[in-house]
Order: sequence, then C-alpha cells, then structure tokens
Amino acid sequence: MDASGRALAVWFTLEPGTPNDNLMASRFDPGTGWSAPVALEASPRDVVNVDLAMDPASGRAVVMWTQGSDTSVSAAWARHFDPASGWTATQPVLSAGTPAGRADEITVGIDAQGNAVAAWSQLDGTRFSIWGNRGMPTGVWGSAQLLETMDELGRVDGNPRIAVAPQGHATVVWQASGGTVANRGTWTNRYTAGAGWGTASHLVTVSGGSAPDIAMDVNGNAVMVWGQI
Repeated sequence: MDASGRALAVWFTLEPGTPNDNLMASRFDPGTGWSAPVALEASPRDVVNVDLAMDPASGRAVVMWTQGSDTSVSAAWARHFDPASGWTATQPVLSAGTPAGRADEITVGIDAQGNAVAAWSQLDGTRFSIWGNRGMPTGVWGSAQLLETMDELGRVDGNPRIAVAPQGHATVVWQASGGTVANRGTWTNRYTAGAGWGTASHLVTVSGGSAPDIAMDVNGNAVMVWGQI
C-alpha cells in the first residue's frame, strides 16, 4: 500500500481444465474500490513463486514470478506498475548470461523512481547460486550478475531477501549451507545506484540457523534478522 491508500494484490487462480495456476492482480483505489482482476501472464506453465514490492511514496510497483518446469534463461518474469500508466509488458528478469537452470526463491524491491532490483537462487547444474538484476520503470531488465562465487562441493546459496532504498541502493542477504563449515551462514551483497553490484561478504558465521530477512529506511540504513541455533 502507498501513502495515498492505494494497494495492489496478486494471487494464484486455477486455470480451467488444467492443473496450472495463473497469476492474477487487482488494484485498490480509496475512491473507487478494487478493479476487475487482470491476468499478469499467459504461459501454459504453472506459476510457482511470486513476490511483490511497492514504493510507498509514488505507488509504483513490481511483480516478479517464476514458471514451473521452466529451466530456460527466461524462467523468471516481471511486470512493472505505474498508477499513471498501468502495467508494462511482461519481461524476462534473467538474461543470456544466466545458466539454463531452475530459478527459485525470488525477491524483489523498488525505488521511488520505479527502478526494481531483484535477486534469486538459481541451479546452474551443480549447485544453487545467488543472482541479481535491475529493471527500469519501462519494464526492461539489464544483464543478470552472479552475486557470489563460492563454488564449493555441496554448497547451497539460497533464501535471498532484498531491501531497496528510495534512492535506488539495495542490499541482498542470503543463507549459505553445505560446503566448508567456516563459510556457512549469512552472506550479503550491495547494489549502489549508478555504480552496480559490489562484492559478496560473509556477514554472520553460523553453521545452523534460518533464512535471514532485511528492511531498509529512506536513508539506506538496513536492519537484518535471522534465526540461529
């Protein structure tokens, strides 16, 4: 919900005659109520994961989702929303540089200008790695980048969560399990508006625990929480 009380809702609905879920959306306006539902995608594949982010000042929003059984470089999709112009066309979040493996555990945020920053865990044939990308208000996404390079046997990088400041800066945190015990725990990478992604760093060293979560204020200060054994 934005500062004016406008809201967006997304949900799954079963496609008639199939076992697949479609992704639907509706907009709430305090003066007119809820809009008629619209379909955000028309793929024959099942929608599996979805995340939604809205800038509270402008009401701009972004929805990101993955399609079941899709292992192509277009396995993750997104649409931007602007209160003045409506929905953009569906665009792939992944790019030619990402591996042809299943995208999972997606997370997305949006700044005051309508730029989105996303992260996800993706199987590259050997292990799950963390990737990130940035999408413009027009709905066009850039080139996805690998956010960590810890290629250890048995390592899994997953459960990413992202927070985006109004100025466009973003911080991603995620959980690393398996591999070398000393390298397990919570890792992070930061996107700086105008400069791009930084280098992954080991934030919390713990061999057991739950996935982290993160939030950020208007000045770019972040707070993270996590479970720990």
